[in-house]
Amino acid sequence: MFRRPTVLAAVIFAASLIMWLGVPPAWIWLLSRLGGSIGSYALVLLGLPATLAVWAAGLGRLDRAYGRLVMPDSHPADPVPSVLSFCLTTTFVIALVVGVLFLALVGMPGTTHSLGPFPD
Repeated sequence: MFRRPTVLAAVIFAASLIMWLGVPPAWIWLLSRLGGSIGSYALVLLGLPATLAVWAAGLGRLDRAYGRLVMPDSHPADPVPSVLSFCLTTTFVIALVVGVLFLALVGMPGTTHSLGPFPD
């Protein structure tokens, strides 16, 4: 499917970013559409980790494909380079910064005081 390691690394990076910035907000959006019942909270509490686990498994498969692409003739005992740990760490820090900036600029929904430059 992928013939260039850089393209596959970019796909892994983008998928890692979606894992942090796409999946949790999608579940929060779904919760807002379902209402505030206990069942909807339970669905999110079970569904979010399950979605992240499935997403992470897919990232693991992509990472193994990257290793096979970079070192096609390697022995199974040889260490294979991994781009996944770098991508997950970098995109987590990006998501953390985006989250902090969002709260600082927009404020927390439902509160009367915002931390950002916008008046209440």
